[in-house]
Amino acid sequence: MGQYFNWVNFDKNEIIEDWPWPNGNKLHESAYLGCEETDAALTMLAGDWAGDFVAFLGDYATFENETHPKRREAELRLAGTYCEEYIYSCADICGRFDYTRDHPETRHPVYEDDDIYETWVPYDRPFDVAIRCYRYVVNETKKEFVDRFYTAVRYIDKNMGEIVRYDPFPELMCSQTGWLEDPESEIEGRWFGDTVRPSDEHPGDGYTAVAQNYSYWAPPSITCSDEEVMRIVAEYGLDIADEDILDQIDARLP
Repeated sequence: MGQYFNWVNFDKNEIIEDWPWPNGNKLHESAYLGCEETDAALTMLAGDWAGDFVAFLGDYATFENETHPKRREAELRLAGTYCEEYIYSCADICGRFDYTRDHPETRHPVYEDDDIYETWVPYDRPFDVAIRCYRYVVNETKKEFVDRFYTAVRYIDKNMGEIVRYDPFPELMCSQTGWLEDPESEIEGRWFGDTVRPSDEHPGDGYTAVAQNYSYWAPPSITCSDEEVMRIVAEYGLDIADEDILDQIDARLP
């Protein structure tokens, strides 16, 4: 099944559960511009979660004998609890989002002896948070930023003709992956534990942009504008349904 990730606020013991969103809650399934779950996390970081210790926490993550300050903080907060159990224990805040009005129930963990299972309970939340898609994410700890509207092309939707761009924010904020067949492939987000804030304004001088095609495993190569992509498709009569369409476009870029 692989590792699952959720946006978790360690300071408030709150979680954005995965059930309302159309994408899966795997790391790379969330790494595209327009992912509602990512936008929900950024909306909270612009509001009630501002300044908090927030991470894209995987259920395989472990924190033991840590020296990194934020990993050590996570270790102390978990106090020997497995991440999967901690995720279950957090308060689901999906009922805050207007997006979830059509989902009147949420999952709730039930502990019985040594077992844990889930039941569905009604929401009594206000649905008072409108999800926004912010252009920039600014890291105040490292003085870096991501321009989410100017990242690499991840794929072209062959049915809609929509150009879908990569969003590195989930990778930047993720806890370490674990239990991979190749331990050398395990990664942890460079921004894990850092203080970040979303914004629609460029942070200005003094901040370094994260590479447009930033990714741990397979950086996308095309970083041109949507207009340039469609110009090349039209000029050369390319078929966006081709599996190697991005390679074809890349080969024709100046």
